[in-house]
Amino acid sequence: MKFLLCLALTALSFSAQACKLDGKWKSHKSRSLSELYGSKLSDDRKIKMSRLFGQMVVEYKNCQVAVVDFEGIKTEYRFQIVEESSSFVVIKDLSTGDLSRMDFYEKCYSTPVKGLGFNEHFCKE
Repeated sequence: MKFLLCLALTALSFSAQACKLDGKWKSHKSRSLSELYGSKLSDDRKIKMSRLFGQMVVEYKNCQVAVVDFEGIKTEYRFQIVEESSSFVVIKDLSTGDLSRMDFYEKCYSTPVKGLGFNEHFCKE
């Protein structure tokens, strides 16, 4: 009986920790722009991309589903946490197999923009 209780408490503890990602996270424009302007992209590409930051909101639900809202268009995908620590989490998009790492700081996280050499920052709403 004690073993089952310990097992249940451990599972609940892991779930609470893993779900620190749950909630709404909004793209942080100034932090993301700082990364963008420090990147090696062409000036023209930087100008075009700069218009995108600060608009996207990602809502993570039950450590299983992410809903991305960009300019009112919502896209939903399922994910799985494959690695985590107190300072980061790595998720796997279950439809594409893509991995994304989020490094936490303050009430925010940064994540690499695939193939472009800089991070976008999101902060909890």
